[in-house]
Amino acid sequence: MTTSLVSPASKSDFVRPISNRFRIDFEYMLTQFVSLSVPLQANPAAMERAIAQALQSYGEPLRWAITAVDTAAQTAAIEAVVTIATRVA
Repeated sequence: MTTSLVSPASKSDFVRPISNRFRIDFEYMLTQFVSLSVPLQANPAAMERAIAQALQSYGEPLRWAITAVDTAAQTAAIEAVVTIATRVA
């Protein structure tokens, strides 16, 4: 008896099989647009670390940009695109 598996490319280019010994799962990479505010930091390196740390709670950052700076509130507005991996059995 032969078993045929559906090729991930036939479902979507963003699906890849994850196989283990007993079953095959699929992992979908979803993208999400995120807007947030980050407190201003003393130097650019510290600012970059603060932005990266804030974005990690949303997913893996693909790109981000500082779109506005509020000097009165000492915050920077950040817009980013993050990826989220979702496994489906």
